[in-house]
Amino acid sequence: MSRMNILFVDMDEEYIIHLVMKFVEVLGDAVDIEIITDMDYMNQYLEKPHEIKILVISENLYDMRFERMAIRDYFLLIEQNRSEESYLAKRIFIYKYSSIGQIYTKIASMTGLDKLNTGDSHKGKLIMLYSPIGGCGKTYLSTETARALAALNKRVLYINVESVQDFGYYVQDQSYAGKEFELAMIQQSESLIEKFRNVVREDDFDYLPPFEQSTIALNITFHSYKKLLEKVRQLEIYDYILVELSSEFLLDNVVYMGMADQVLIITNQDALSVYKLERFLTNIDYTKKDKFKIICNAYQKGKENYLVNHWREKKYDVLEYIPKEEDAGDWSKTRNVYMDSGLQKIAYYLI
Repeated sequence: MSRMNILFVDMDEEYIIHLVMKFVEVLGDAVDIEIITDMDYMNQYLEKPHEIKILVISENLYDMRFERMAIRDYFLLIEQNRSEESYLAKRIFIYKYSSIGQIYTKIASMTGLDKLNTGDSHKGKLIMLYSPIGGCGKTYLSTETARALAALNKRVLYINVESVQDFGYYVQDQSYAGKEFELAMIQQSESLIEKFRNVVREDDFDYLPPFEQSTIALNITFHSYKKLLEKVRQLEIYDYILVELSSEFLLDNVVYMGMADQVLIITNQDALSVYKLERFLTNIDYTKKDKFKIICNAYQKGKENYLVNHWREKKYDVLEYIPKEEDAGDWSKTRNVYMDSGLQKIAYYLI
């Protein structure tokens, strides 16, 4: 990739220095950085032609004279947070008072800056999604997390390893994997990865289609999936592989979690859900809190939150609370839910 240059424009010198320091900290001298914090200098700068790969500028300072520059990517820093992403002629709006880390991650992931010094360290990163509670919205949240990562220009593969796979409701193509791939999985054949390439589907993210029959009936085992995951990672074509696990506390799931780079534990806020969460956490090594993160799904502000209930002996650090979607069962009405700030925060965290 050719050397990139970035121009930052903001009259708040203290703010822009903090933002620039994040880019310097991560990228070092892999990019050329310019800063404008003075209006007179900006006017002089705009009198001459410049080639700028990335422009990061406060929205109220944007000048039409920038249109004459050879600018590849525009990021406008806005002071009023907007619930939806706004795209206009390649201008991408970012809430100025998001965390510095979130701003860096968004710009880097959408421009390729994250590839400069990472050595593709995210290739094949395994994310396991598990819940000890049935019916908490695990599949819904798993597929939307995949969309949120894909929206950050990440190559994402979603695989469901439950016995009965019903995630097809949340993707446009609801067809099944087919007999050829079933046989390759059962036999763990040498042609497995070739069959995988032929069968994988594309939505906003890539996914392995569901099996029509249960994996128990087909005799597709943990070892079949383990071999597939190993081979897919070797391909180095995906940044993230999201694997949705069943809700049973099985040895297979424990091994999956051991393989994972990150485990997202999905729960609800009610007393029964928190009780089941506690029972699960007592049976795993939860000391690795950087690896295991709790997400509360279908959160309702008006209801008691037993995850932080004052009389409970334990309180839990929750990465994010995802609000309850009244139309969560209607896929057509929740098509863009991945743009919710909570899901974006999960995606930023995984990156």
